[in-house]
Amino acid sequence: MLAKPFYNHPAVYIGTLPDELLCEVFRYATSMPYGIESSDLVLKRMQSSEAVRIQREYGESLVTKRNLIRVCKRWYYAAFAYLYEWILVSLVQNIEGIVKVVERCPPDNPGYSPVGRIVKRLDIDFRWTGRERADQLKHMVSDLLPRLLQTLVELEVLVIGDCFRSEWLRPAFCQSLCPKIRYLSWTLDSQGMARMHPNLGHWVDFLQSHPNLIGINPPLQMILDRALPTEFVCRQILTLTTTPAGHYMRIPNTFPSLRRLNIIFVHPRPDERWGEMLIPQPLLYLETLQLNFDYDFVSRNDTTLHTTQPVYRFIPNLRCVELVLRSWTIPRTWSRYAPPVRVSVLGIRVRSTEPNKQIIRLLQILRDIVQNAPRLTIQFLDEENFATVVKEKDHLALCAQEGEIIDRWLDPEGQLYKLLPVEQS
Repeated sequence: MLAKPFYNHPAVYIGTLPDELLCEVFRYATSMPYGIESSDLVLKRMQSSEAVRIQREYGESLVTKRNLIRVCKRWYYAAFAYLYEWILVSLVQNIEGIVKVVERCPPDNPGYSPVGRIVKRLDIDFRWTGRERADQLKHMVSDLLPRLLQTLVELEVLVIGDCFRSEWLRPAFCQSLCPKIRYLSWTLDSQGMARMHPNLGHWVDFLQSHPNLIGINPPLQMILDRALPTEFVCRQILTLTTTPAGHYMRIPNTFPSLRRLNIIFVHPRPDERWGEMLIPQPLLYLETLQLNFDYDFVSRNDTTLHTTQPVYRFIPNLRCVELVLRSWTIPRTWSRYAPPVRVSVLGIRVRSTEPNKQIIRLLQILRDIVQNAPRLTIQFLDEENFATVVKEKDHLALCAQEGEIIDRWLDPEGQLYKLLPVEQS
């Protein structure tokens, strides 16, 4: 079948399908991955380019979905629910409309699932507008948000951006809300952190009543070590994101089964005191440590990476250290960094998309790190980063011939990429 007649009159060709098959066609045509990777359970500006691309494409896919429901009444009922598999909220007015939609079943069609059973992911972020008044936020926190979450019984991912300047956890979360949630990410900028006074008394009930929860990213001032009893153990949490607050930072004993730990640095750490306090007892299952540097390296003598050394003695089975950077520029002092012998992969992710002239310097520093750890391999975790580096292939090949560049690279899939020296004529 030619594409043109199909798109001009799609109902002629698939309109005879039964409702079940028609729904599957719409699901296939409009589906977007709503999940979140454990490595992206951080600030949005530190997430991978893949996560950013998916969020952008999801916004574009909404146009297709809206066009589908306008074809005819039958298509409206079949495709309507797929508009809400992933909900993005940027205005209080938006959430008012969404609450009305999810609280009702499709009219005259009891066979279709309520929208509340379709939603898998909810993102709430008002940082781009900033027009919400205090009374609007209070109404949303006390009324709209609890009503919405009560209906989202299939919700798996909840992402809260820079929204709330006041206590939020108590009215919004209880034992009965979002029973299938797997990831909770609640991030605030530095101003939001300073104004926030979180309620910590409900974390035990929340963790106990949500056995599917495997990853959390609480705001900076939610110091879970102070909120959770020392005798309380929650083994289902596999990923935890945390941000050092002052000199105090401690991973709760509550999470002995952690497999991944993401640490976000919002400013340099010149001493090792935070690292000595971080882990009170060994994390025997932790395999990946992700270090996010959410600041520019103004000083060439930045030693934050070196202050992580006290942490390693509490992670006996660590296999991978990931460095997430805002730009391609890193301090020269990092060339003396020596990860533990048991670490086999040093992952690199750079969030900058600007043309860069520092790639060669970064690779030279990585080469020095590899020389300090002969069994270490460098892996570029982001497809865009890897493509940017490979663009410098000719120059890098010349450097490889002189032994000035690392030759043990892994692409984002973990496959070896061998940089061959240029043949001399």
